[in-house]
Amino acid sequence: LDYDLILVQDADTIIDHRLLENAVKEINKDKKLGAVCSKAGIKDIMSSKWSELLWWHLQRIEYATFDSSRIETAGSIKVVHGMAAVYRTAALQQVKNKWGRIYDENNITEDYELTICLKELGWKTTACMDMRAWTEVPVTLKELWKQRVRWFRGGIDVLRTHGINKITITEYLQHILFIILTVLNVLIIYYLSVVLISGGQLGIHPLFYLVVAIVTLDGLYRLRYAENVKTIEIVIRLAILPFSIYMMLYQAQQLWAYWLSITNAKNEW
Repeated sequence: LDYDLILVQDADTIIDHRLLENAVKEINKDKKLGAVCSKAGIKDIMSSKWSELLWWHLQRIEYATFDSSRIETAGSIKVVHGMAAVYRTAALQQVKNKWGRIYDENNITEDYELTICLKELGWKTTACMDMRAWTEVPVTLKELWKQRVRWFRGGIDVLRTHGINKITITEYLQHILFIILTVLNVLIIYYLSVVLISGGQLGIHPLFYLVVAIVTLDGLYRLRYAENVKTIEIVIRLAILPFSIYMMLYQAQQLWAYWLSITNAKNEW
């Protein structure tokens, strides 16, 4: 390849006119930086349906959380997302030399798989918040479910393909932690249901309120990564329940993805 850097973006992505300039500045800071991805922005919604607006706002909150986690793990982010990313040509060439291809066309989350490959080769991966890009998001439950199950399923398949190594071990541990927390959530909900149905009284420890306060403040802090934060998004975070239900849906999507991967069901877009 004749170029030092290559831009990759999704077909539905709009990029800022200074994205490439900022990407070059970022990737030139470290010779071991193999790829840098953009801030995860969401296009404005034209719909006036309350249900579609709700899904849109929930995902704006979620995408802000994604960006905050990328800042926290700079140098080794989980995935160099395909929304908009700039790769070092030398890094991609190494991937091709080792695996005989750059993208794994058999995997439905090729950006995550490529990120794992880069890390296994010793390259760093990061995100640059000055690289602004915006994508479309699903605004119906059906389409959101399909997208997220596809993401989770692809991620699980990547780990099954690459196995356990010094790069993927943390990913495996995150999946184990997810399963443990999901089981605990189910047990807590079951316990609360039994107590309420039997007419018992719930004794809430003061530490519970402290935990809720910390989680709420953390969520509000992460909203700073959303562009032009809306009042309703602050309300959703403060109300706790709406986003908690959204996270329960998130858990259900991931559990279903486990089943699809275990049964080797056909990947579908």
